[in-house]
Amino acid sequence: DVDPPEPLAVPQKRNRVVALNGSDGNLLWEFFPDVGVWNFLPHFPDDGTALFQTWNAGAYRLNLSTGTPLWKAGPRAPDMSWTDGGPALGP
Repeated sequence: DVDPPEPLAVPQKRNRVVALNGSDGNLLWEFFPDVGVWNFLPHFPDDGTALFQTWNAGAYRLNLSTGTPLWKAGPRAPDMSWTDGGPALGP
């Protein structure tokens, strides 16, 4: 009989994604994903949205004007996932 591995310790959710005004630096919006982000590298597919990945491989797509989430996906095992990779966007 083998005990399952302990779930990864989930850090407190202190990370956020923000949009700033490029002219004056004022905050336009902020978004708090379910877990934090790591090696933040968003993609901007030129349709008014941004796509990014969280540290546990969850993916989000936000409206760039409002910060409203359009969708999110994964991970399949949220308590046992971690990645330092990044998202890929293609046709």
